Amino acid sequence: MASDAAVESNTKVTRIFSVLPLELVCIVFECLPLRDCILATHVCRAWRHFLVDCAPSIWCSISSEPILPPGALPVLLARSGSSDIELSVRVALDRWKEVVDCLAANMYRCRSLSVRISSARTDDYTDMTAALTSALCNPAPRMRKFRLFDRGGLFNSPGILGGVAPHLRVVKLYCNPGALGECEAFQGATRAMYANPSWTTHEDVSNILQRLPKLEALALDLDYWHRWGTGRRNDHILVFPPTLKHLVLRGDSEVQNACLVLDAIDHSKLHEICVTCPSRKDGTSPDPEFVEKLLRQMLDDGPPAVKMSIYGSSFLDISIKRADDSERGLIRVPRGRRPEQSFSTVTLLSLGESALDPNVPFPSIPLVTDLTIIMLDHDEYADVAHDSVFLLPRTHDDMHILVCPSLRIFRIRASKGAARVAPEVIREFVEYHLDYAEPLLEKLAICGAEVLHNNVAEVAALISLAKTFEPGLAVPWGSWNLEDIWDWR
Repeated sequence: MASDAAVESNTKVTRIFSVLPLELVCIVFECLPLRDCILATHVCRAWRHFLVDCAPSIWCSISSEPILPPGALPVLLARSGSSDIELSVRVALDRWKEVVDCLAANMYRCRSLSVRISSARTDDYTDMTAALTSALCNPAPRMRKFRLFDRGGLFNSPGILGGVAPHLRVVKLYCNPGALGECEAFQGATRAMYANPSWTTHEDVSNILQRLPKLEALALDLDYWHRWGTGRRNDHILVFPPTLKHLVLRGDSEVQNACLVLDAIDHSKLHEICVTCPSRKDGTSPDPEFVEKLLRQMLDDGPPAVKMSIYGSSFLDISIKRADDSERGLIRVPRGRRPEQSFSTVTLLSLGESALDPNVPFPSIPLVTDLTIIMLDHDEYADVAHDSVFLLPRTHDDMHILVCPSLRIFRIRASKGAARVAPEVIREFVEYHLDYAEPLLEKLAICGAEVLHNNVAEVAALISLAKTFEPGLAVPWGSWNLEDIWDWR
């Protein structure tokens, strides 16, 4: 009986290959982590035959972290056939030869390559360094993304990627720039992230910029920034090429570093600047003085703001679009800090629920005609329901949370997925916490949320607040188009 049950189970397991197109099966397995694909080869002979012999695309994304057992990396690479691959490897002194040999043999078909050199300089590193340098100097005609993480400064060659990487667009370098030479292979790269493992200086950044003549977006990791001085606003130390339009300053170090960098550059030529406002090393909020300075540097230096989004809970993400269509963003701003001066020119405002603090009313926003309140996520309502502006008690005085005399359009938007909202909580927010001049709004829109309609009178009262009531779909929360250089992954 047990044998019959095993046969029946095995038949059901293998039936997937006769029912579904092989292309669809491949897509399913390509979504799985590498470890799960390896385990799947041991389910039965049919699965192993398909995965190992008939589906090279499943083995085209390989990472040696966590560390693979000896001999596994060349076997997995062989399964990918001659397909383009995404390869992430760690080179360590205790077992480098296998990794370096695989690199040398497969550089030509790497679409994406990440190399982490984890060994420090010792008496035994010479052979490893020579072999690794030789491997990384092979041409990479298919490469589009390259990441080198060399904390110990072991790589040192001007011929990286053999000077041949015509499709390379994204470069992430955690290394000494002097070890890279002229970097002919980087000539076509348009997006980069950089840090020097020792201390990043303005000279290092200038050297990198010279090696990337077509650079459009640059991210600097401020955790390793050398404070060269305060700089003067009209005496810029860093001069960016005319192609560079997008700048990211990120890291977990003190916010003073971001202020120093912004002091050293000319903001006017950059279309987009996004800065992470980091906490102190002990986890406490950053120095309020530098937060205020950062807000002034980012938001008050240039054309007036016309569109603003503020979203978050413990920390706020602030995004501003200015009159010249340029954008400025601050990530992880302490909740009590806001760009007060910018509110006077904003005409379109989006606010997350938890960005509104009933104890700290917003200043009057005289020109806003279009206001959106973004609801908390489902799990946030469970954890921080007290932050919801729709659950605030009624007020009977003139202390409104938001004063928008020119307001015409008011939207409630679900942050993601479907949500349900009682009509009375929206109505009471509008009546007791939102102040505007006109007796009726032009439009009230509920986007991505279902208004509960069990109380018809409350639904009618809600609709009566505006000339037009409009249900709509949830629009995804806007994000910066810089995700590929936002971190070291």
